Amino acid sequence: MDPRYAAAYSELAASHWWWQVREALLINEIRRLRTGKVRGRILDVGCGDGRLFPVLEEFGAVEGIEPDPATRAMNGRSGRRIHHVPFRAPLPVAGKFDLILMLDVLEHLDDPIESLNLARSVLAPGGILLITVPALPVLWTRHDELNHHKLRYTRRALRQQLLVAGMSILQLRYQFHALALVKLLARLRECFDRREPAIPRVPAALINWAAGGFSRLEAVVCRPVARWLPGSSLLALARPQGEQITQS
Repeated sequence: MDPRYAAAYSELAASHWWWQVREALLINEIRRLRTGKVRGRILDVGCGDGRLFPVLEEFGAVEGIEPDPATRAMNGRSGRRIHHVPFRAPLPVAGKFDLILMLDVLEHLDDPIESLNLARSVLAPGGILLITVPALPVLWTRHDELNHHKLRYTRRALRQQLLVAGMSILQLRYQFHALALVKLLARLRECFDRREPAIPRVPAALINWAAGGFSRLEAVVCRPVARWLPGSSLLALARPQGEQITQS
């Protein structure tokens, strides 16, 4: 992460409509997965400052791995439960996990399949891997460079990586559909505007509220067709091949 971005990250994550909607969508998904099940073990890979830990603790004991040294300057919430090491074997935490999160992680990695293989190897029986990644190469902008992204994913590309890593796919769908058009327009603008990308800021209160409300409504309305309707982000749920699955 760009150090300037790291300095602004806490405020963005706490207040910006995109982070707020993303967090709400993820929490809904996690509740759907874990409600009614016994408390398990949860591993948040790329956990930043542990922002999701308070919610995740509702469903089990949480550990985090955060390899980016820029996050050490953030106001950490979770102390020793965040391990500042790369996500590779041997892990600093032993045992198996019932839920592993890799939220906007794979696009930063030189070898995402290696990391997916490792995630599969530490999933408990019946465990789920929840992934989000930025979607669609055509939406690449200098904002991706600011975030040190190596690629944006298509459904086909993410599906292929999961299958190669020995995972069965439960869900694979797009999110933030209208934002895809906004980012496409931003890419076209960058063809004529060569300035360095600015660090994102929290919009004015009314714009922030309206954009967040629209995106929440969009997620509900578009959910039935989200696997086909393009969006700026992809969400995947997967588990190791060979386990009983229910496609949705």
